Amino acid sequence: MADSKHGRVQDIVEQSKYWDAQDLLRNLEDEMRRLEQGLGHVIFDSGGRPMTICVSPLPLTPKFEMRERPEEFILTVHLPNVEKEDVRLYVNRDRIEVRAVLGRKICRPFYLGVFTPWSVDSERARAELEDGILTVRAKKLKKTRVIVK
Repeated sequence: MADSKHGRVQDIVEQSKYWDAQDLLRNLEDEMRRLEQGLGHVIFDSGGRPMTICVSPLPLTPKFEMRERPEEFILTVHLPNVEKEDVRLYVNRDRIEVRAVLGRKICRPFYLGVFTPWSVDSERARAELEDGILTVRAKKLKKTRVIVK
């Protein structure tokens, strides 16, 4: 980690009034676990040659924009060189997830998960992909007042 002149990272963090060492180490462990999962599992044959067909590195977060109209929520996602067949879209009442993979053997997938600031009608959501731009439109659900008895 660090040389003896500066001490170990954990020692430095423990002396800081702003960092909690246990939180920092837990976050680091979580990031390492995510990295291991994101790289996928490479399978080797008995001669030590990789046999994996597709290595999947950590996904990229694409550029996106969220907009609001009085009746609907609009999410625009930039997915360059992605075909319609390579996009998986999941719309829940309060979350939209976009997963896209280029059809290559070694690829850098796209992933975006956003919480919508409004509840949306997932049953009537629409999406279209044109020139690498995915546009998702979902109607806002109206809030209803419940009377407490």
